Amino acid sequence: MLLTLPGLGIADEAPAGNPAVGTQEDINVRDHGARGDGVAVDTTAFRKAIREAADASPVRRVVVPRGRYVLDADNIFGDLNGTHKIGLVVQGHGRESSVLLLRTGGKPKWFYNNGATPRVAFPTFADVRFETDNNALGGGFHITSAGHEQGFSFFRCRFHNLRTMLRLSGSAGNDSHRFFNCHIREAVRIGNNRRVNFTACTLSGEFLYTLAASATAAEVLPLNGWIDFRDCRVPPGLRDKITFATPFGRARALDCHEYAVKALSPRSKVSPDFDRKE
Repeated sequence: MLLTLPGLGIADEAPAGNPAVGTQEDINVRDHGARGDGVAVDTTAFRKAIREAADASPVRRVVVPRGRYVLDADNIFGDLNGTHKIGLVVQGHGRESSVLLLRTGGKPKWFYNNGATPRVAFPTFADVRFETDNNALGGGFHITSAGHEQGFSFFRCRFHNLRTMLRLSGSAGNDSHRFFNCHIREAVRIGNNRRVNFTACTLSGEFLYTLAASATAAEVLPLNGWIDFRDCRVPPGLRDKITFATPFGRARALDCHEYAVKALSPRSKVSPDFDRKE
């Protein structure tokens, strides 16, 4: 069954020949010159579309039709005209259809890397694939917050060939990020006062999880360094893949299914739930 969330409008994989054209209020990256042919560099087109959407009041939605879009700039989703933008939505046509390829060019780059500047809060990314050409240099979302950057949501996305999919840092905020029905294989590093939720996701055996929490006790609320897995397909030994850089943190898995590493399609089994605290 294909799942469409209210307000996002496009299913996990829309039927062929039904491009993600959006509505008159939406901003289509192709209208700004994006080619999506896997050859032409579409950085300028994406930058224009994202800035136009973020500058609008209310914020408009960026639509990414089928295609393979080459981007070559660091922080493409945080390269805005101003600061403190709220509610940006980037909507693709399907995680195998709308592919964003970050070309590193021999330098470390991220899809989002705001540094010390507050850029966006509560953005939504749906039905797109984030990929880089170099998994030693290319990263997903490096979110730094002093109270603004928080509530990043990803629906039906795929993360591929990234050094780190998510890295959270900063002094405050940067909390309550969530992933729903995503395919993920890269590392996650969660800093102090951070909570991340994975629901109905498929997690690769290569996935590593680090909680760099520093509360005085694991039961302190709001809980520092909390990672939560619910109804996910997870690799065997998920508990052993979670490390705590500094005490204290918490990791919880509820109603997850393990899969074995096999050449054939793995047969799932229910994984014992756990609530790990350090």
